[in-house]
Amino acid sequence: MNRTSACRTTLAALRIIGRAVVGYPGRKALVWFSAGFPLIWRWMKVMDLEFSKSYRVQIRQTAAVLSDANVAV
Repeated sequence: MNRTSACRTTLAALRIIGRAVVGYPGRKALVWFSAGFPLIWRWMKVMDLEFSKSYRVQIRQTAAVLSDANVAV
């Protein structure tokens, strides 16, 4: 799986989880085990910053879904 599809798949999975638990009251905690998150936050590498910019909208949407469901990751 390449980095782009890994990012899309991970964000989609997190949104699905958020939507699945939104009806349950209270706070929820999600522990996500992974060999690595597809976004690498290295301030010294312009490529990584450009890559993350291309997913800014999807990341914000995913964060909103998880926030609405009261899920902490």
